[in-house]
Amino acid sequence: DAFDLSRFNVIDIDTYGAKVTVNNVEGDLQVTNFSGDSSVAGVKGHSKVVAHSGSVSISKSSGSLDFVNGRGTFSLAAFEGPVKGQTDQGAVAAFIEGEAEVQIESNQAAVTVKAPSDSGASIRLKTEDGTLSLPEKTKISSSTKTYSGKLSGDGPKGSIAVKSKSGVLRIRL
Repeated sequence: DAFDLSRFNVIDIDTYGAKVTVNNVEGDLQVTNFSGDSSVAGVKGHSKVVAHSGSVSISKSSGSLDFVNGRGTFSLAAFEGPVKGQTDQGAVAAFIEGEAEVQIESNQAAVTVKAPSDSGASIRLKTEDGTLSLPEKTKISSSTKTYSGKLSGDGPKGSIAVKSKSGVLRIRL
């Protein structure tokens, strides 16, 4: 059954294995879902999502996002605002709109960050045993497994920082 949550300024959902769907909320949202799948769309405000083994999908939202992800996949599409999170083994795909302010730490998961095509964001990537994939014409300098540089373009700028022990790091435009 659906509940009308639109009149609340803060929504806090905590469940073990339910399917959680949240749409069109203005205000803060916190979702903790241990093993169920979570879908969030149209949120304007600060969101915090904690998941262990269920998948998470966030789309067409803005504000800021903090997340902790375990083994499930974490998908972020058409998000505008700062993103900060960590994942263990669950792959993360973050498609950012506007200024890219992204900080993601990964243990063994693949992380893909897609910035606007004219982003111009600074990048800082670090991996111990993982591999790196960058757009053509990305200017980087490297030192022992740390890469820094700037994406092409004169767009909204920002910064992308991804740190991984052994996952694949992909930056896309």
